[in-house]
Amino acid sequence: TCLGCIIRKPLSTGPMDSFGDHIWSCSSTKQVRSRVHNNVRDLLLHYFQEAGFEVEKEVSLPMLGDRGNRGADIYVKNWFEDRHLAIDLTLRNPTTPGYLAESSRRRLAAAYKGERDKTTYYGRTLDPSHFRVFKFQALGFDTFGGYTKTVSTILTHLSNILRERSRLDVSDSPGLSVRQAISLCIHKAVAESLNWQMIETQFLET
Repeated sequence: TCLGCIIRKPLSTGPMDSFGDHIWSCSSTKQVRSRVHNNVRDLLLHYFQEAGFEVEKEVSLPMLGDRGNRGADIYVKNWFEDRHLAIDLTLRNPTTPGYLAESSRRRLAAAYKGERDKTTYYGRTLDPSHFRVFKFQALGFDTFGGYTKTVSTILTHLSNILRERSRLDVSDSPGLSVRQAISLCIHKAVAESLNWQMIETQFLET
């Protein structure tokens, strides 16, 4: 059962979550989703650093009007010549109600939709006068370890750089490629999140 739903609705037993699907759509589990997102972000940032790029985490990007600033998950300096790359990650679960129908018809549909949604939002709200300084790129992942073609292109580029430096095996698991390590990171983070829910639920029931 979902601990967050039980707390918000004491008379309810909470939706069953044996496969970890409900956790991705429940408003009570934002911290858990953030943990998975941040694990992927930090591993990707690590690979950029290993490839020799200067990177920053959670860098504010200028927005239009009175929207203030919004942070990019990863900011890669001099990604292409003198232009920087501002990255925002999005992680979506294909089995949640909003993505299930499309995901049943097309593989990685949730990851691609998340990437499109982020691109559309930032395209409307970022201050275009700064586009000569940096390029914005949304990166879409799903909770099964899959990712979009854009992610694959970037990971392949990083892998090639690391191979040239003879430092391909820079993950915590020797022998893994960058692409494999990213997928494994998602699987591990999701599993850890489900364990967190099980522990919290058991505590509530004792």
